Amino acid sequence: YLINRKQELTDISPACIRFSYCNTNYALLALLIEKVTGITYPRYLKQNFFDPLEMNNTFVLTVKEPTKATPSYDWRGTEIPLNYLDFVYGDKNIFSTARDLLKWDRFLSSGLLFTKETLQEAYTPYSHEHPGIKNYGLGWRMNLYDNGKKIIFHNGWWHGNNSAFIRLLDEDVTIIALNNRFTRATYHVNQLANIFSDYFIPVEEETDASTQDSMLQYKTDSNSVHKKRDSIISGKSQHEKKSK
Repeated sequence: YLINRKQELTDISPACIRFSYCNTNYALLALLIEKVTGITYPRYLKQNFFDPLEMNNTFVLTVKEPTKATPSYDWRGTEIPLNYLDFVYGDKNIFSTARDLLKWDRFLSSGLLFTKETLQEAYTPYSHEHPGIKNYGLGWRMNLYDNGKKIIFHNGWWHGNNSAFIRLLDEDVTIIALNNRFTRATYHVNQLANIFSDYFIPVEEETDASTQDSMLQYKTDSNSVHKKRDSIISGKSQHEKKSK
């Protein structure tokens, strides 16, 4: 449909001009794999990646096994039911674990799947329409810092599921976070990058005056609570000594 009506899609920019994320294109890629190979996308991934890499807890959710995946929840803890879009794959629908994703990451870095030159193309920034540290390569987001450091990553979200997959190329480090109860905290694991090198200014150094005041008040309140707790413990100890 999209290919046949391409001329009607007037808001599409020429190649290498503007970044625009589109889930539909990834769904089309999955259909293309099925067309070329003659087998289903879930079966293709299982035969060519999941089984050989022993990613035993990774699968593509299909309408035939709708209850195979762990349910997801909103921020209140309410389970989110499946709908018809849950069985569209290519743009999502691969369920995995942190251990299995690490196996995939090690394979991706091995040079057995893609050459170093191909990976370098994927990790090259092409989206320069807006100034700043954020950019996009070939299927990978990236942050480019003034000190020359680069974080390669891709976050994910669907219903109550959050994920963060972060690669620190210089240190050969990968950070993986998966969550099935919605929280944006999942995306903050990028701050762990500073454990391995000086990537960016810590959050506390970037805060404005009002935030710093709030943090100071929090520390003051915390100190008061700790002093009160210590006082209670001390009083309890004195009481125990007298009882003895």
